[in-house]
Amino acid sequence: MHPASCDARDPRAIRERLLDGRPAAVAPAPTPAPAPTPAAAPETPWRSPRGAQIREIVARHYGVTRAEIQGECRCAVYVLPRHVAMYLCVRLGGLSLPQTGRLFGNRDHTTVLHAVKRIARLSATSAVLAAEIKTLWERCEAA
Repeated sequence: MHPASCDARDPRAIRERLLDGRPAAVAPAPTPAPAPTPAAAPETPWRSPRGAQIREIVARHYGVTRAEIQGECRCAVYVLPRHVAMYLCVRLGGLSLPQTGRLFGNRDHTTVLHAVKRIARLSATSAVLAAEIKTLWERCEAA
């Protein structure tokens, strides 16, 4: 069951913003440049201050709560921020896939892998998303 707040936002607007107004069928993107070497994983990764900090920064950026970003709702307004946060936790925070899954409501590592691959693919085709990820990356590094 989706929360009532899902109906208040239009997922089509998110899709249009991500695709820069282009139709959904776009050519495969080139392989993105490798991410900088991540820092070492913390001792208790599922309670990682670094991972939690990344999650909070992304949630604030997209205007969602921590509960919404960790929740089970599959609405686009929550899925995109969740996937971006997972991507940053793995690439910037140095968390493993299972550690990141635990940080986001005990999700399976394959779910995190899907999120990381999806955001890498989308950021290669969408200049808007690539700019958002760059901004979030810099905010997370500065925090």
